[in-house]
Parts: sequence; C-alpha cells; structure tokens
Amino acid sequence: MNTVAVEHGSTCAVQIPVLLRQVAGRLWAAPVNLLGLLLTLWAAPAQGLTPPPVVKDVDLVKYSGTWYEQARLPLYWENECWGVTVTYRPLPDGRFQVSNTCRLGGPQGQESGHQGLAWVEDNQPAAKLKVQFFWPIRGDYWILALGPNYEWSLVGTPDREHLWILSRTPLLEEAIYQDLVALGQQLGYPVQQLIVTGQPQTPELATPVAHVP
Repeated sequence: MNTVAVEHGSTCAVQIPVLLRQVAGRLWAAPVNLLGLLLTLWAAPAQGLTPPPVVKDVDLVKYSGTWYEQARLPLYWENECWGVTVTYRPLPDGRFQVSNTCRLGGPQGQESGHQGLAWVEDNQPAAKLKVQFFWPIRGDYWILALGPNYEWSLVGTPDREHLWILSRTPLLEEAIYQDLVALGQQLGYPVQQLIVTGQPQTPELATPVAHVP
C-alpha cells in the first residue's frame, strides 16, 4: 500500500445523554433516512487511548465527491443497509454538505438517506473533521489513510469504536482492501469485526457478512 504521512492529534470528547441515544435509535427505525449514522461519531471516548495518527495536508475539495463504503465496524442501525455511499459537497462558507445514502435490505430495497455538515475546527489539520447531522450533536471523523489520487480512504473515530474503508468505485482492489485492514489493525481498531458492505458490482454481498482478515 502506498504510504502516507501522518501526525498525532488530540481528541475532543463529546458526551451524549442516554436519552438522546434512545431517541435517535427510535428515529432510525423509520426507513426514510439514515439518522442513525450520526451516532457512529459520538460515542464517549475510551480513556487512556493514544489518538491515532491522521493524514497530513488533505485537500478537502479534492476529497469531495462520492465514496462507496467497502467495509465498516458493526453498526446496528446499518444492519440492513446495502450500497452505502457518502457524498461531500463544498459549501460557500467553507463547510461541506454530507449526504449518506443506502438501500434497505438489498440492491432493490428502498433508498434511505440523510444530510449533515462537516467542517474543520480552528487550528486543527484538515484530516480531523467534525460532522453534525442535527444540532447540537457533533463528532469526530478522522482521515487515517488516503490514496495518492484520493481513490481510497480509511476513516475512523479516535476512540477506535468506528472504522470505515471507502473507495471511489463500488469495488476496491482486494490487495488495497487487505492493506487497509492491516493498517486499521496496526492502529488499534478491532478489524476482526469488520463487515463488508454490498455494492452494485458485488451482488453476492447483498446481505452483509463478516469479513475476517
């Protein structure tokens, strides 16, 4: 895998009341959106963990556009999601619109989606994004590795509870995928729990299955 320069950073913690978690969980039950995805970024951080390094000098405009999710750590609100994508669009104020979509149950399932905002806080590197799907909840979205031509990306939360492998195309080259899994393990993520995401060119994965490297 192509190596990328990284740097260490600090974690900004956000605590979520239990009640708010429960409300958001109920909202996810409605098939009209992916509101449950907002919780992937806002778990209380584990104590004593060294924040993972992130990619240096990310061009977020170049990072914009559509990404196809290749794998993720388990998310109960994505249990039925197939063909997950995330699209970033630059806004005039310097922030980015984030659009998450998936199909429920398989490639012909009902489309579900939700929009949010992403931005970089002052004095933070571009790879340490904050994401917000509804006020006042916000969370970390860190770019841990990035292809030389922005063709793939490894993204995680600093508490190691969430990890995504993303690609510009529906199907990522297997060798690159395995390299990213290995990097995630090196950074302390529980990659043995990764779930492969079904995409249009991988119909055999219409029902998500565990991927054990």
